[in-house]
Amino acid sequence: MQSSLESSTVASPHLDLVSAVAFNPLGSHLATASLDHHVRVVHPSPTTPGAWDYCPRTWKAHDGAVLSLSWADPEFGTVFATGGVDGVVKIWRQDEPPPRPGQYDPEGVNAVNKTSSTAGSGWALAASLTDCRGTVRGLSFAPSHFGLKLAAIASDSHLRVWDCIDATAALREWTLVEDVDLAGLGLAPSTGSNSSGPHGYTGSSTLGGGGAGGAGGYDTASGTGSSYGGAGGAGGGSGSG
Repeated sequence: MQSSLESSTVASPHLDLVSAVAFNPLGSHLATASLDHHVRVVHPSPTTPGAWDYCPRTWKAHDGAVLSLSWADPEFGTVFATGGVDGVVKIWRQDEPPPRPGQYDPEGVNAVNKTSSTAGSGWALAASLTDCRGTVRGLSFAPSHFGLKLAAIASDSHLRVWDCIDATAALREWTLVEDVDLAGLGLAPSTGSNSSGPHGYTGSSTLGGGGAGGAGGYDTASGTGSSYGGAGGAGGGSGSG
């Protein structure tokens, strides 16, 4: 039996390249991250099959390009993490589900182009993890049977793992449980003026995406999308040189 693959286009208010895209494990939320410092969460349309245009929420998530995101297991609620050029890992928690069709939505059910400087309605910033000393290239939550743990790979050649102490509460308390210097394992990025990554990054090559949507080839010195080469999709991007 031959199966057919359906596709649809999702309207986006992002003003720069989309660097990461990921569905949550239940398939009820779609999150995107962008070089414009913003993230966006949208839901499938209750009236139009295949459309993802219901209750969009867009807000500024970082002081710099957002390069990676990852959803946690639904056992811990509706939670995802983001990371980017500012070196901060942020945990976002949905406090209220999207309104049902016909319910009043203070931000407008079809507010496709509306953005905010704070978390979108129904969302809250649970925690900011500031241990990384470079651009956060990739994020991934552990399977639920390990607890609520989050791993990040950064351009400082460190792999870090945090454990949430209050996984059944507000998710505000996290502790760094692993900090692995990849340089000490012989996995440090190569350096040299002639180094050029496969996606256009020139200079020292870096470890690229991991988890959902790591990005490779972003020029952190310029801080703009003009020097951006390529982004990894859900499941890990390629950014090594």
